[in-house]
Amino acid sequence: MESDLLTYLDNYGELTLDRVPFNEVDALIFASLSYPKYHEIINNIERCDSSTLLRLIDEYDDSLLTERKKFNITLLQRVCSSLRYKDMEVLHYRHSLNKDICEQFQAVTFLFSEHIIVSFCGTDNTVVGLKEDLNMSYLKITPSELDAMNYLKEITSLYRDKQLILVGHSKGGRLAVSSGKSIADKTLIRDIYTFDSPNYSDEFYDKEYMKLDKKIHNYVPEDSIVGRLINEPKNPIIVKSRNSLLQQHDISSWIIIDNHLLTSVDGYSKQSTKISKALNHNLDHYDYGTKKLFTDTLFGLLDRLDIHEFKGKSENLAMLKGTLKQLPSEWKNTPKSDRAVLRKMLFEMIKVYLFGEEK
Repeated sequence: MESDLLTYLDNYGELTLDRVPFNEVDALIFASLSYPKYHEIINNIERCDSSTLLRLIDEYDDSLLTERKKFNITLLQRVCSSLRYKDMEVLHYRHSLNKDICEQFQAVTFLFSEHIIVSFCGTDNTVVGLKEDLNMSYLKITPSELDAMNYLKEITSLYRDKQLILVGHSKGGRLAVSSGKSIADKTLIRDIYTFDSPNYSDEFYDKEYMKLDKKIHNYVPEDSIVGRLINEPKNPIIVKSRNSLLQQHDISSWIIIDNHLLTSVDGYSKQSTKISKALNHNLDHYDYGTKKLFTDTLFGLLDRLDIHEFKGKSENLAMLKGTLKQLPSEWKNTPKSDRAVLRKMLFEMIKVYLFGEEK
């Protein structure tokens, strides 16, 4: 029977990890649990057991959160109250949002008796986070990847007797792979699970990467767009979702059968291939300077329009209405050469999508 993450906890929440070993659905749950803002729940507590965290969640006011964020809080609450994860401790939460260096980073560690799960957060709803994602198309390494490497180095120095499981959704999966590749003793890593995560240019896949290759499990949905950016994922496991197109990026929509994700027999959809080809066309055919100019121009325009964060549907519609009046004048104030680059790259993307034309 098809199910989702909460139904999985209904079915497996009372079965310990000794009875049913850690699997891909558990990894998906802990990738989702990278998203809550733990500093709002546990304040400055560096180490928090599940019973304490459960009490703090009960005291937490989530009334202003979007439905998606409320779901993650509910998921965290269900995890903390389950027998399966009852001995879990939440450790070393880190959060950074820095507009000056264009960084959005968040990570949290979950300690168990036999292993540690390090969960890296994907892109949040901030414009800074979105810009950092685009920066990945031309930077060899981003600030959040550097923070991920330092974070994992700290964790491995503290818990050398534990096997590491690294997980991450979207950008978080890329941080998991980047940080895993960076540590010297890769025998400490048991597995790396990535969920619809952007990839790397060819030179990333070197000898150090190959030491991890068989430990990396790349899951992408049939309509994947993000998970096919920059390069095709290595050995992808293509899964089914209840949603379509970009909404399949929401991992809570992925279909679960018993204790595994439902895999696709058809592979990627035609739309996924068409869109990813159009996006990667721009990433492949423009140099560092042009891609940087495109990114800086686009997000500079958003900044002048006072767009810094995306929220719920109604708030986003209200924000859109408010910026429409400003857009013509701000567009005119953008240097002509910058506007030309923005138009050209967007036009090329649309052209490849519609007609499949290459340069």
